[in-house]
Amino acid sequence: MRLLTVIVFGILVVIYLPWIQLTKTLSGGDWPYLFTENIREFGWFPTPPFIWLEAYYQLTAKLGVEIIGLPWNVVEKIFWFYPFLVVSVFSSWIFAQAFFKRYIDKEFLNFVSALSVLIFTTNTYILMIAGGGQMGIAMAYAFSPLVLYLLLSSFVWTSSVISPKRILGIGLISGLQCMLEPRTYILTLIIFLLWWSIGFGIRDVGRRFRLLFIVQLIVIGSNLFWIIPNLATFGGKYQDAKSAVTVGFLSFATFSNTLGLLHPNWPENIFGKIYFMRPEFLLLPLLVFSSLMMTRYKKEVLGLFIIAIIGIFLSKGTNEPFGFVYDIFALIPGFLLFRDPTKFYLLMVITYMLLVPLGLLTISSWLENKTKYENMVFIFSVVFATYWLCTIYFAVFSHLQGTFRPRDVPKEYMLLQQKIESGSQKKTVLWVPARQRFGFYSKSYPSVNSQDIFGILPPSSLSAQLESSGGRKLLSDESVGYVVIPYDIDGEFFLNDRVYSQKERDVFEKELDALPFLYKEVIGEGRKKITFYTFY
Repeated sequence: MRLLTVIVFGILVVIYLPWIQLTKTLSGGDWPYLFTENIREFGWFPTPPFIWLEAYYQLTAKLGVEIIGLPWNVVEKIFWFYPFLVVSVFSSWIFAQAFFKRYIDKEFLNFVSALSVLIFTTNTYILMIAGGGQMGIAMAYAFSPLVLYLLLSSFVWTSSVISPKRILGIGLISGLQCMLEPRTYILTLIIFLLWWSIGFGIRDVGRRFRLLFIVQLIVIGSNLFWIIPNLATFGGKYQDAKSAVTVGFLSFATFSNTLGLLHPNWPENIFGKIYFMRPEFLLLPLLVFSSLMMTRYKKEVLGLFIIAIIGIFLSKGTNEPFGFVYDIFALIPGFLLFRDPTKFYLLMVITYMLLVPLGLLTISSWLENKTKYENMVFIFSVVFATYWLCTIYFAVFSHLQGTFRPRDVPKEYMLLQQKIESGSQKKTVLWVPARQRFGFYSKSYPSVNSQDIFGILPPSSLSAQLESSGGRKLLSDESVGYVVIPYDIDGEFFLNDRVYSQKERDVFEKELDALPFLYKEVIGEGRKKITFYTFY
């Protein structure tokens, strides 16, 4: 069993090995690349309005780059990616140990806990979140089992008096999770309250709820630094959230996706691109159902199962079956903070990481009683680990994109930075059609996308707009002094049938070349070419 535990943690190393390369940046998806000039422009405290994690984001960037003198590609790992991984493993391990020691023999405890860690840290949901660079959500996700452990061990699994020091500790750790992603903290608290009421029954209600209320006051108090500066903007932001998209538009996951704990964008992680259901994932719910055969503490297991069912139905949003239920929930004030239904995947992850190992133990114990063969737990564990590797083989064989594809900053973009900063005027850079993630910008040289000013236009229409009097006025209003056609390293902008097309890029360049008021320079060559224009 000790060998199997080592194997499980070895799988984690293989999957997250791309993050080890300190010389390369993990910029991908929503995760940016920051030039030193960008970080120097950060304040030690963000200017209101700002989102909850911006203070941590700016403070750690300035501390790592300006004070310690490390490059951004090292700082991003030290303060974001490595903490996510360490907290995920520690958090899920301690939570699983506390839960399983009440169910199973000590000889199986470490291995079963390792299985829980494997499920929590390598399921397709968190791999898509981390790979997509949504590190605020990923960090809050990492703290979820730890917060649940602290709440359960203090309010449910013990009848002893909770010390003020422990209440303060729970409040501060919960407050940290809330600062990273308030919605994830709310979901973690909901999981706790549901499991407490369904699986255990709420005892000594008055005293325990008073203490829980104190914990929430500490959570709110520790987050007042961003709540108060943003009070005036919350209403407007919430109205924007309601009007910008509908929950139906963001309901990507199907019932089979959520039942099998399969993220709908797996494995390419392209927004809106939904893949066919992979039948191998349907084995997971079978193991979850098997856990219901557990006779010891059956009510607690049933509570977990009910939470999993709730998560399955909420995570699919407005999709069938019973899609209308999500529309009804959407009428509840504040519910549209969860307008992206995949956030409810957390409910399945937390429950599956406990129920799946329980299902394995239940089946193996039943077979041992039938066959009198004593190594069924070992056999089933090896089979499950092999099966799990098959479900996430894109991660095992390094086929994931985003932050799982470390890279150097292209030298062409470093030369472009020098070119922009060497200009005689501090002007806005107009990117055609949009700024590439490694494109330099700063307060002195802000960037603007042509598609944001003129809309998404074909090359001939865009050049006509730039040449028109109205277009020249817009450029003047934006103080545009430079125009750049980027090196499309990620194949985002110049596409033909969703595939990068050099021909599409060449058409843009040809049209801009014909404008008499632009002077052209070229950085790089071939596909790596950046076309840089200044005004005569």
